[in-house]
Amino acid sequence: MRKLFSRYALSAIVAPLLAVGCNDGVFIDDFLPEAPSVTVGPDDTSVTIRFEAGNWDILSVEGPTTSLSGDIYDAEGNLLYGNHLLYGDGLLRMTYDDGLLDFGIERNDYRTLRITLGESLRDEPWETRILVGNDYESETVSVTFAPTEKYRVDSVVYRWDEFESWDNSIELQDAFTIDNTASSEPASVVVSPFRNAKRTVRFWPDDFNDRREEIFGVPLPEIVIPDMADGTPVVAESSARFARNDQQLPLSFPDDEQVTVTAKPHERLNVEVYLSLEQFRVPYTVYASGPAGRQRTFTGTLHSSLPYDYLILKPKTDE
Repeated sequence: MRKLFSRYALSAIVAPLLAVGCNDGVFIDDFLPEAPSVTVGPDDTSVTIRFEAGNWDILSVEGPTTSLSGDIYDAEGNLLYGNHLLYGDGLLRMTYDDGLLDFGIERNDYRTLRITLGESLRDEPWETRILVGNDYESETVSVTFAPTEKYRVDSVVYRWDEFESWDNSIELQDAFTIDNTASSEPASVVVSPFRNAKRTVRFWPDDFNDRREEIFGVPLPEIVIPDMADGTPVVAESSARFARNDQQLPLSFPDDEQVTVTAKPHERLNVEVYLSLEQFRVPYTVYASGPAGRQRTFTGTLHSSLPYDYLILKPKTDE
């Protein structure tokens, strides 16, 4: 971009000519008689705007609420400005990428403007305005970027050398009282320790702003997760949504085991039911790709907590 800021440099020369009077040499060509509105994506990922004349430059690129910044290259592909407001004179190329939307604007000759879409992961169409013009007039090219397909998971890799597990935790599952103080006969209650018990997992991210819901879409994709067998991790058929928050998964064994708790005659018995937990954590890397071939990675730590045994306590009361 030879003269990025020279848009108004000729105004001091042309102004005296305008003061002399009107003649055919003063008026400039109408470079864009009708300002177009175009849609790019999801199938047609580029569009070319053709102009009647070449006496125009790119004055700005506007998003829904603010002017857009990106990288600006000259006609030979050399980077001139990084993270700069998108405008400039002459032949050039501009790129914009905010993590969800990326597009390019190319002016390879003086009478065309080519707009290309890499991907738009927003759920709704995104409106952009490209202001083009010169010292005397300007026009707006309205561009709508349509949503493209979301990303898909290619694979997940667990770092087994950093796998950690432990089975010395318990959690309270149920608590109740058998009041048999008024009876001379024993009283029994049947307890189902694993009833309503669940396995809890979550994909804790290294980057809490990884925008996975927008990149993959909702519901999030399912990821293969490891199970435990004899104290070691195994990958079988278990899976969970690639979500940050806790997920409750069904147990991998029947939950219908029962045990009878009995209170003696004239006894008031408190009962507490605890579940023993087998827990582990392991770092993960999820590899994903978009329809345009762009690849992304997501890293973090998978946490899992699975009930595997129960403990029934009968603490004495003060009565």
